[in-house]
Amino acid sequence: MTNIRATPVVIDLAKEFIGFMCDLAPNWEKAFYRFRAEEARYGSNASYIIGTDVFLVGALKQAVFYSRMNDFGAMLLKELGKSQGVFLLTIDAEFNYDIKFEWSDLHRWEITKLDGGTGLPKEN
Repeated sequence: MTNIRATPVVIDLAKEFIGFMCDLAPNWEKAFYRFRAEEARYGSNASYIIGTDVFLVGALKQAVFYSRMNDFGAMLLKELGKSQGVFLLTIDAEFNYDIKFEWSDLHRWEITKLDGGTGLPKEN
């Protein structure tokens, strides 16, 4: 796992995600965006917390958001010279953010509610 300093692309990712969350759920408290890339394929998912509830950000309803964020994610990995990896962007309602990277375990921080998942990023 690697932590990277705040490049302009990281800052753009955080700004985009914070703005999106403020529009989607004004009373959100914390949110997670996970991006995964393998060679030329990539995708992402996201979730957020309000009180004790965790909600997934729907891929079909929020296709424009995911398209923009995926573009930023692909740009960031290219900037870092990587063709494969995962990153987890965590934001909160006070506009703080943190980004973590993983280059080998592509299942790290999976976000799901399937098979007993909570919707929060899962540590592997």
